Amino acid sequence: MKKSARRATDAPFLLSNWNLQMPNRSFLATALTLAASPTFADITADDVWNNRIALVQAFGGTIDATLERDGNMLFVNDILFSYALPFEAGTIRSTLPPMTMIEQDDGTVSIIYPKKITYRFELDYPSLTDEKFSGEIQVEQAELKTSASGVAGALTYQQSAGAYSGKFNVDLGDDAIDNGVRMSMIFSGESYSHTTTVNEGELIEIVSSISYGPQGYELEANEGFGTRSVDKGRYGALEAQARAAFPARGLDVLNLSTALRDGMFIQTSQSMASSSGEQTDYINNDAVVSVDHTCGTSSSTVNISADGVLIDSLVDDCSGDFVTSSWMDLAGLNSAIKAQAASLSMSLNIPVLSTDTPTNAKYQMGIGGANISDNIWDRFDPGGILSRDKMDMNIDLSADIMHNVEWLDFLNIENGLLINQNPVELHNLTINAFDLSAAGASIESKGAFTFDMNDLDTFDGMPRPAGAAEILLTGVHELLDNLVSIGVVASQDVTMPRMMIGMFTRDDGNGTLTTSVEINDDGEIRMNGERVK
Repeated sequence: MKKSARRATDAPFLLSNWNLQMPNRSFLATALTLAASPTFADITADDVWNNRIALVQAFGGTIDATLERDGNMLFVNDILFSYALPFEAGTIRSTLPPMTMIEQDDGTVSIIYPKKITYRFELDYPSLTDEKFSGEIQVEQAELKTSASGVAGALTYQQSAGAYSGKFNVDLGDDAIDNGVRMSMIFSGESYSHTTTVNEGELIEIVSSISYGPQGYELEANEGFGTRSVDKGRYGALEAQARAAFPARGLDVLNLSTALRDGMFIQTSQSMASSSGEQTDYINNDAVVSVDHTCGTSSSTVNISADGVLIDSLVDDCSGDFVTSSWMDLAGLNSAIKAQAASLSMSLNIPVLSTDTPTNAKYQMGIGGANISDNIWDRFDPGGILSRDKMDMNIDLSADIMHNVEWLDFLNIENGLLINQNPVELHNLTINAFDLSAAGASIESKGAFTFDMNDLDTFDGMPRPAGAAEILLTGVHELLDNLVSIGVVASQDVTMPRMMIGMFTRDDGNGTLTTSVEINDDGEIRMNGERVK
């Protein structure tokens, strides 16, 4: 069979394959590891290659490769991926492993990779240094299977593998090596599978579903002059889904606002069975600080679109140990600290584009059932006077805000700040909860305020607020007494706090203090019904 050869430029490799070789937990890695149910039709290896070209071009990358066809097989060799950094600051280059695409009788295309895969990459950054940063990633996978199906311009990729392992090394240049600066990582996992659909059009649309078995890594960084750190991590089974869309013309990283307005978005969700990790810092091979943690199940979602950035995460049953070298005991610091929490939660919803009308923003952070080890309590409260009940915290805020500056148009942020006196306008704020309980005392509060952006005089340059809030305090006087008793604060130091509490709260006689704050439209401030301004 006669062979033909040609050079392919401005073409990619499949980024989803790269991401699935690494135990990467970032939402971007998930978003690029893509999937949907396959639809079988007659496609060619050229359709697959062109689909990959479209995907990488959407990210502004280019590839040079040699293509050779032999019957139903397309050989892709000498693959070089490159990405030019903004402002001609430098270039990232990576050599990629060869692959063979085989057109099957059922209309699908099988993609064959070497069992051992090597990625070599290089970063030159002439504006920073004449040195070139370089590195290498080696991956070995068992039972690796990859196939493509669908129709031209709308392909679905399926990939699965058994046990895999690899290593990662970074060379920070000759000067850095002289100082002993280097980084290396080994990683391994039991198995993974993913399904990826890439649809071409004005937007490159991507849908994915992935599954990982348990996996882990060990990262060592030698930071020069005798210092180094070792970071170990282990993760349980992971399930994730993702959808994304990017402008086919290419992504301008210096003006992401345009891409978002044109329909760019990233949506991911994932759940993980467990996680654990340990990090140790060394000086001249002596362990100085060691931190390790274990957590149970976790879940998270990330959405990025023209509507803003939305992040939700929840982690259950976490515990951590902080251990320092014995010389810190001589400085009066405990050498071991333990902490536990039954749950950790965080939710964030922030608009990112400039608008003519206010849009909603939210922030929530919660800690449930938290405590620290007895040796820390005993350090300042050996008699056990303070309550050691577990701590709970819940902060839940929402607001309507308006951006007058296009924050993601990075080249024009400075001009926007010069033009706009108020780059961000706060139009209202709702305190859904601001609750904290610890050491036998607690505070609960809620309220809502609006802000008049046209009145900056009543409150000396601050937009005039109007609204009300309520605060409930329990156990505060007892806590102050206990702090004095154990010597944390002097008796005279609590006199002023007690006076302030007496002035601005009402005592029901049972240790419960309440405060109400009201601000009317005329700027009057009343506390517990009494006018204070």
